[in-house]
Amino acid sequence: MGSSPAFHLTDRALAAEQVGAMVTRMVQLAPRPHDYDEQWPRPLLDAWTSVAAGMPPTMAERRLWPHYAYRVHAYLREHHRSLPERASGLSAAMGTFLNHLTRRSCPMTTTFLTAVGLEPFPTICEGDDLAAVIARTLTDRDAALREGDIVVIASRAVSVAEKRRVDLATIVPGAQARRIAETTGKPATLVQLILDESTEHHLATERGPIIARHRLGYQLASAGIDHEGTAARLLPADPDASARRIRDDLATATGIRPAVVIADSEGRPDRRGATILAIGAAGIRPLRTTTHTAPEGTTKHQEETLTDLVAACGGIILGQRGRGVPVAIIRGVAYEPGDDGVQSILHR
Repeated sequence: MGSSPAFHLTDRALAAEQVGAMVTRMVQLAPRPHDYDEQWPRPLLDAWTSVAAGMPPTMAERRLWPHYAYRVHAYLREHHRSLPERASGLSAAMGTFLNHLTRRSCPMTTTFLTAVGLEPFPTICEGDDLAAVIARTLTDRDAALREGDIVVIASRAVSVAEKRRVDLATIVPGAQARRIAETTGKPATLVQLILDESTEHHLATERGPIIARHRLGYQLASAGIDHEGTAARLLPADPDASARRIRDDLATATGIRPAVVIADSEGRPDRRGATILAIGAAGIRPLRTTTHTAPEGTTKHQEETLTDLVAACGGIILGQRGRGVPVAIIRGVAYEPGDDGVQSILHR
């Protein structure tokens, strides 16, 4: 489409608070911060005034998308980005716009999101400052966090940084561990460590996996322990505290205070393979409640583990073993800020 006719603020009578609100919103959403300081393209103003007047956002967005997509695409081409970068930038911009529109009528609605792996990512070593590594990697990629972003981190990266390695040669297996080892084929020392880290366990099948309730309350395959040859890697000692620390350190390093979710793989007892769930969280309340009113007037409420949904979204990227991407940035999810942590929703 061609360029839209310019719309000057003086062309139409608007209340000062309306102008201020629109300028604030456009500064947040425009590809460049000052694109709309002096004049407004007509499609943008018409869409915003329509929503303010009561038009359903889903109708107004149809007018807005083509214009905004055109501007963002032109901006990305102007800066000679690669095709994947253009596609990612355009997708993120469209999603941000749509989510801001729909939140005017339903504040906790997510209609569009993006998930981007932070790569290439350096190898994490014991004692590393994980937040500092994430901040440097963002800078190296010429990328930046935004308010509302959720940083999903693989639990193993946190465990490595926190020096949670155990030498299996130091573990003495008991009789129960030896019996389970004979059945499952796992090293008896590893089985003993699983038993030490859990309060209860069962075998999903005769050959495993071992589904254990970790002493922190999580139900995980092998109590969340990663086997590394002659050693094993335990979960972070307090995943919620780890998430809060990383969140605070990222805020100091970047000036943005994102939510942080620490994700770990989980073996399901009813099927093969593993999925992803959250074991730690900061800046995002772990539960959301969705409400639906049926035509006959009955209302139903449902609690959803939002942090698990976020972890699973990031897990599509993090779960590709051998790729070396322990961090993903999720953008566009509507959530309620909070430091309740995953521990707050566990059954005791």
